[in-house]
Amino acid sequence: FLISLDTSISFIRAFASLHNMGYAGYFSTTSLIKEKLTPLQAALAQVPDVASLEVMEKLCYNTVVGTDPKYRSVKLENPKIKKALVSTPNALEAMRLMGWKELDGLLQLDPNVQMSMDNVREVQVAITTLKRETARVPSRPDS
Repeated sequence: FLISLDTSISFIRAFASLHNMGYAGYFSTTSLIKEKLTPLQAALAQVPDVASLEVMEKLCYNTVVGTDPKYRSVKLENPKIKKALVSTPNALEAMRLMGWKELDGLLQLDPNVQMSMDNVREVQVAITTLKRETARVPSRPDS
């Protein structure tokens, strides 16, 4: 296996120029620095159930794209809402941080709050993160 002299010289020049620029194959640790979470991101990270986060995403998305005021209110006694938000730890707290309030058995989005796709994306990131974390944890065999 022979390498031409021109190829060898080109390789040496390329390597030398990288070395002269200060690159010596070091690993950048900036990718390991975690950004500080916002209060909403921290609250969403504490919701332990993907189905609950998906309900939150749906509620938020509907308020962004829907013009009907019915999308800004949901009954807390609704079985799906009760399971996803009321019975799930930290779910209502995350909803409160997005502007939702509990009032007369309803969870309502404050009229002064304009929900945005940023909120929807935050919930989507939380869903993806939780799915990734639960996929990494191996299930323990029953003894």
